[in-house]
Amino acid sequence: MEREDPENPSPEVADTRRVDVHTDQVSFTGTVAVSGELDLADALHLDQALAAGAEQLKIAGSTESLDARRATALGEMSRTQLALSYDSDPRVRPLARGGR
Repeated sequence: MEREDPENPSPEVADTRRVDVHTDQVSFTGTVAVSGELDLADALHLDQALAAGAEQLKIAGSTESLDARRATALGEMSRTQLALSYDSDPRVRPLARGGR
């Protein structure tokens, strides 16, 4: 049983968020693995964006599997969102960050 440290009642928890693109391990078909750990809000938004992108590819005529369309949607997202933009225009809403 763990006990709370009276000297530090709220110890820092290590931040385990990360994204790894394993470009050093390319398959014979030219694909690479991507892995990571996101906070829940970001993971839910990413899943929703991949689903929407995969659906748009299907509507556009793609006959690939859902998994392949999701992977393609992620690639499309990476090409169109090369950097976050911080607009000083007060009418532009900032990205929601799950309470951060």
